[in-house]
Amino acid sequence: MPSRVRGALIHACRSLFPLLPALITQSPYRLYVHIIDNDGKWDWDYFCGTKHFLEYVEFLYYLRRCGYDDYLTSDTSPTRWDIKRTFEANARLTNAVWNMLEGLEDEFARLMEAGDYLNTWRFIENEIFKLK
Repeated sequence: MPSRVRGALIHACRSLFPLLPALITQSPYRLYVHIIDNDGKWDWDYFCGTKHFLEYVEFLYYLRRCGYDDYLTSDTSPTRWDIKRTFEANARLTNAVWNMLEGLEDEFARLMEAGDYLNTWRFIENEIFKLK
């Protein structure tokens, strides 16, 4: 990595969620969040959220809760689709989810802290999947 680039490269995965607060708030380096989505069997380079949408929402939720306010990049390699439109879809989805979470974070945190799975799932149905 060139010396002018400060940061850490992370292929985001669920096991890193507990580390996010420390990585974001205590690291002397800017965090470089690099996201990939695939089927877990092969590195298909899907754009964010196409295979694991709810996990992607959860990951962005934790980034927001930790105060992350820098770039997100995608490990997407559209070999079968229009490159420009694929990255537009990636950015559009990420921005929409990020913005959607803005008004939901406190209630989502309260529900998860309470530990009531069914109430939390109802919230996900209504506020994230919009299945009202």
